[in-house]
Amino acid sequence: MELLKTQTCPYCANEVEDAYAQWEDDSHIVECEACGIEYRVQPIYEFKGFEIQKLCVSCGEFDDDCCCE
Repeated sequence: MELLKTQTCPYCANEVEDAYAQWEDDSHIVECEACGIEYRVQPIYEFKGFEIQKLCVSCGEFDDDCCCE
């Protein structure tokens, strides 16, 4: 199975604009606007990790926004 970076019809190679692509988890049956043939699309996400920041005990802001000394 080949993973593509855009939602593209496997029959006519029509690319769907990101705003109209099926981004929700799980698989979806969609009809191609160009050729009218239905196909299944399922987004595959890769876990990249956690972004963790300390919360200042004095002011309650995150490290990036904290002005405390």
